[in-house]
Amino acid sequence: MPAVFLVFLGGMLGGAVRIGLDAAIPSAGAVPLDLVVINVVGSAALGAVTGWSMVEGRAWWLPLVGPGLLGGFTTFSSIAALAWSAEAGLAVGAGVLAGTMAASVFAAAVGWRWAVRRADAREATR
Repeated sequence: MPAVFLVFLGGMLGGAVRIGLDAAIPSAGAVPLDLVVINVVGSAALGAVTGWSMVEGRAWWLPLVGPGLLGGFTTFSSIAALAWSAEAGLAVGAGVLAGTMAASVFAAAVGWRWAVRRADAREATR
């Protein structure tokens, strides 16, 4: 299956999951808590998938799960362009965006490290 089709399919699935979670997680006033949670969780999962693939090697499903599913699931462009940023003020909008970015990078690093450690532990038991 061509990688571009896998990315497309994964993106459709990731977007659908994001829409479902967006409806299930309420926003907290001026802060779009749903988008923050989606971005941080998606970044941690993408870090884990990347760490796993670095240790185990590329798999056929990597375009489906990485840039497809998790790329469609995370929504950084949405958080940057929300109308709430104008309503809440520049300082709140910039703070939420910067905090989300920092938390997401940290979560990706934690996910990556977790996957690499699990793979190393599994390799040590072989």
